[in-house]
Amino acid sequence: MTHDSTEYRGKVRARDPETSWEAAARQTPTKTAALRARIYEALSGRPMTDEELLISAGRITSTSPSGVRTRRHELVLAGFVSELRDDDGQTVKRDTLGGSPSIVWQVARSASVEQVLAVKRPRTVKAEQVAPHDHERGMAAARKLSAWEIGDRSWADLLVEAYLNPEWAEKKLDEEQEN
Repeated sequence: MTHDSTEYRGKVRARDPETSWEAAARQTPTKTAALRARIYEALSGRPMTDEELLISAGRITSTSPSGVRTRRHELVLAGFVSELRDDDGQTVKRDTLGGSPSIVWQVARSASVEQVLAVKRPRTVKAEQVAPHDHERGMAAARKLSAWEIGDRSWADLLVEAYLNPEWAEKKLDEEQEN
């Protein structure tokens, strides 16, 4: 099923599964603002990881891990939240329940509830502002280059360059075939 990506611009991509579209349809500015406020309030109490924020927010409302990360990221972009750093300036991390290290977040500056509620979702880049990339052409060029002898890291760099810049790769392959 295809969707009009302008309807939920910035919330979901055209290639996302149906469940993502359904979730985007349930989002409202009031709901996202309320979650941002809960996250800011929780961090005002003590620094936390995203997982700890999810657990804290989950006590009040059901929310997804990506929802917590997105709302926290909006607060970071607005300058209200930042990474916790130790005396040496290193980012502080704590292990998640699964044992993976996770960044600890803290309130960066005081804000009123109204200021936190007023934080807007960052503008997304419009599709027409992004240079089109020909995925199929890039993959074809990468496949051709993958037949080259595997040796050092430069081979992998060539594959990446071929994917990102198929025009360059095609020119390089034509030069090699002429020799």
